Amino acid sequence: MDYIILGLLLFGPNTIYGLRKSFEQGISMFYSPSLGSLQSASKKLKSKKWIVENQIMEHGRVKNILTITDTGINAFFEWMWEPLDENNLEVTLLSRLFFMGLIKEKSEKLKLLNQLLENVNASYSKLKSVNHELEAIKVPEDFEDIFFYQKKVLQYGIDTHSFGLTWLKNLIVEIEHR
Repeated sequence: MDYIILGLLLFGPNTIYGLRKSFEQGISMFYSPSLGSLQSASKKLKSKKWIVENQIMEHGRVKNILTITDTGINAFFEWMWEPLDENNLEVTLLSRLFFMGLIKEKSEKLKLLNQLLENVNASYSKLKSVNHELEAIKVPEDFEDIFFYQKKVLQYGIDTHSFGLTWLKNLIVEIEHR
């Protein structure tokens, strides 16, 4: 969530409540934090000096405005290029795609998209390998029903990765022709 907050602050300074609204208006389809987790994350970002907080008076009320620092900007763009977290692949992939427009050069966007494609493909290959290994297992009769549904969860992961690969490949082609 830290990097999503940084990305949102790249669009302009904001309050915690404004950030929450930004999540609700776009990011919530793949990530939806509580107000408390936003506050905790902002404290952590302030301690790292990636954001600063200033108070302003507006309509007789004090507002705490968060602004990203140069260090925060650097941290955000370093994160954009980090490998995807396999344990949270969909959220980390969609988070990066959500902020892809912050990368100015088309060639850099394509380079990053190809890197993301490689990350998803590597994860897909691992899931396919696990599936292949499971095909060779002789499951005791008492566990066949349990195993059936557990394999369905694995198949869901394989299918969503397959969709993601196709979707990313199509996006790359679309951007190449923009």
